[in-house]
Amino acid sequence: AYTGVVVAEFGGSFWAALAIAPLCLFAFGAVCELSIFRALRTRREASILAAFGLSIVLRELMVLGFGRQQRSLANPLPGAVEILGVTYPRYRLFVLAAAAVVLLGVWVVMRFSRAGLTMRAVVADRSLCSTLGVRTAAVDTLAFCIGAASAGLAGVLLAPRISIEPGGGLPLLPGAFLVVVIGGVRRASAVAVGAAVIAAVTTVASLHYDAVWGQVAAVALGAMILQSRIERDDRTVVVR
Repeated sequence: AYTGVVVAEFGGSFWAALAIAPLCLFAFGAVCELSIFRALRTRREASILAAFGLSIVLRELMVLGFGRQQRSLANPLPGAVEILGVTYPRYRLFVLAAAAVVLLGVWVVMRFSRAGLTMRAVVADRSLCSTLGVRTAAVDTLAFCIGAASAGLAGVLLAPRISIEPGGGLPLLPGAFLVVVIGGVRRASAVAVGAAVIAAVTTVASLHYDAVWGQVAAVALGAMILQSRIERDDRTVVVR
């Protein structure tokens, strides 16, 4: 999002920021993976702590560079359209379409490309891939960079709809975590299903009660699914 702010201050358009931010975040992801996370690859708890610490450092760097005041990007697609009697903002429809295109692109790459096949193979059996000569460390870096680039794209897409501030990403974390808990991360389709379930539960609960109860319902659903998976894994271990 702040990349979009910088591009706008230098006279660039929103569409330029949409192209530049993923490239910047791809490079930044490579730096982070090579300097921090590669050494912690086999230590998941330490990786989580390192990511949390990195987020704090980045937040403070944004404060030093841009201050604590809120910033914003102009809506590139103002106005609304009517679909089946319901009025939708044009920009929100664009964000939905962009998310669908990105998700479809990830699915196609993971399903049909050599790079996607290699990534899936490393996830399934890292030791066997190493034995067969696959550079698993390079695969890790590529996957990390793609994730960072996706985050950069999402930041610019959200920028016209949110207030850009150093802590602006924090409210997005619970929803992202719940999507992973409900849908999983092994398939792009599972991520889409998890996001749809969270959106449906939150919206229905918010309509009948309020936004707080919508969040509570989503968290409760995630907790139940997580507990059921833990119990299933425990039964699997006992059977084995």
